Amino acid sequence: MKAPPVPSLGVLDWAYVLGGLAIGIALIFCLLYNTAGNYKGRVFTFVNFWFIMSGVIHSWIEFMFVFYRNSTIIGNGMDLYAAADFRYGRPLETGTAAMEAITALIDGPLCIAVAYAAIHGRGWRHPAQIVLCTMQMYGLLWFILHPLFSDEGMVGHFSSDPVLFWAIAVGMNAPWGIVPPFLFYESFVKISKAMKVKQG
Repeated sequence: MKAPPVPSLGVLDWAYVLGGLAIGIALIFCLLYNTAGNYKGRVFTFVNFWFIMSGVIHSWIEFMFVFYRNSTIIGNGMDLYAAADFRYGRPLETGTAAMEAITALIDGPLCIAVAYAAIHGRGWRHPAQIVLCTMQMYGLLWFILHPLFSDEGMVGHFSSDPVLFWAIAVGMNAPWGIVPPFLFYESFVKISKAMKVKQG
């Protein structure tokens, strides 16, 4: 894969990316808060923030990468990411496009649904959380392993610039290697305890 040029991002480019992310998160928090009824105290937790932030990233940024790569206001931000991970260049590498389409169309909405279930104490929250965390961990593993099984290897997929590699390719994906395993474990324990009580 050919390394794309590193774009120079202006203030407006950062405002589009970070502002859009903040607005999306705020709107979903407001929506969930307004529908929370007696559960308003459950809205503002780290877990819900994680799911809402992930949902917005999956449903907006990754959706734009796959379906509107060449015509978006966050194009320069996407170009910066592509300078760190060449699979996200123009055109998007086909395997990456397929994985990100699944992430955008399934993981994103499922994140918001799990946050809703957590706030409202729905019984399906933990089974859905296990499915979601499994999908997120699988996506990250695919992201990591994909270059190892290609002809180009890691060198052909990632920038040799240490800042681009560590800050963007690694740093922006690292939270999905930390939070989903903990949430998976939380749900596994809750379901196991519930099954033990039921079997009695």
